[in-house]
Amino acid sequence: MLLSRIDRYIFREIAVPTLLSLGIFSFVLVAGRTLKLADLVISKGVPLKDVAGLLGSLFPAFFSITIPLSVLLGTLLAFARLSTDAEIIALKAAGISLVRMLKPVLLIALLATILTGWCVIDLAPRANHAFRERLFRLAREQAHVALAPRVFYTDIPGLTLYADRMQERTGEMEGVLIADLRNPKHPATIFAERGRLMTSDGDQVASLALSQGSIHARTPDKESYQVVGFTSYRVNLPLAGGGDSGRRSLKMKEI
Repeated sequence: MLLSRIDRYIFREIAVPTLLSLGIFSFVLVAGRTLKLADLVISKGVPLKDVAGLLGSLFPAFFSITIPLSVLLGTLLAFARLSTDAEIIALKAAGISLVRMLKPVLLIALLATILTGWCVIDLAPRANHAFRERLFRLAREQAHVALAPRVFYTDIPGLTLYADRMQERTGEMEGVLIADLRNPKHPATIFAERGRLMTSDGDQVASLALSQGSIHARTPDKESYQVVGFTSYRVNLPLAGGGDSGRRSLKMKEI
């Protein structure tokens, strides 16, 4: 598709506000997540480069929304300026119709359609998957760092973890106590002689492997008390980013 000088001029008039709108819209959508991620740096001590990586992984998911909106706004602003400066009248006087002026608009729309389709089909699922992997890795590292002997660990919602002793090299715990309040109707307290935090990068699942212990819980009617002994038991830990990656992380070939 050959573009005349006028086509290139209109193309630039649309492209500049479109790119500015794309940056503004994307920043506004990501800004809401920025405050939450900033807490990782302030209160959790997560390196700034890791948080920046998380923010970068968010942008492709929003491009499917911001690119069409930016093209629409950029086109409206460009033709509004051309109309205000009487440039459209001058072009008509030169024998160029409005239909002829739509050539660069259609070109930008075609480019935006291709780019949006690529984001939706390929880029966004990859970015979502990378976001969940990075978030899970950070949560796992923070859990390993925050776990300390004779300190109550409460960063996991509904769970309180305590250990009398812990080996720094292996992370194995002794004298483990867990208060599980994730189900308020069926709270439980778990005691174990030993425990170890287990993680799997493949399926992004974290769990606490316990051995030689017992589970203490009241019955739903609260009239009796149950004690169940075990030789081995696993408590699933809902670390951020763990678990099923979800449909939004599936690539086209996986669908």
